[in-house]
Amino acid sequence: MASSPTFCLRAFKEDPPHFCRQLTSTGDSSSSADTPIELKYPAFPMVMDINQIREILPHRFPFLLVDRVIEYNPGVSAVGIKNVTINDNFFPGHFPERPIMPGVLMVEVSHLIAFVARV
Repeated sequence: MASSPTFCLRAFKEDPPHFCRQLTSTGDSSSSADTPIELKYPAFPMVMDINQIREILPHRFPFLLVDRVIEYNPGVSAVGIKNVTINDNFFPGHFPERPIMPGVLMVEVSHLIAFVARV
């Protein structure tokens, strides 16, 4: 019997596979089609939620650009997540035909995560 494929999310190919998931097929496409996507895959582990992040960062909406931290090594590194939707206020004017998050906001997110890691 062949093994199921696995996928990993890594920043660099040399990094260890932190978030690997086994992809399996049950053969019953109707049952998998009925299951909502948020129930198909486990959530990333959360180290800090938005309330803990608000205690560290002085920023507030619309410039609090970190929703949760999933990896944290105090004084060394942190990995954070910013959830975006097409309804965010920068998408309509930032290339309406092909909306993308502005690069300056991506840099700001990295600075906020670096500040969290420094604490």
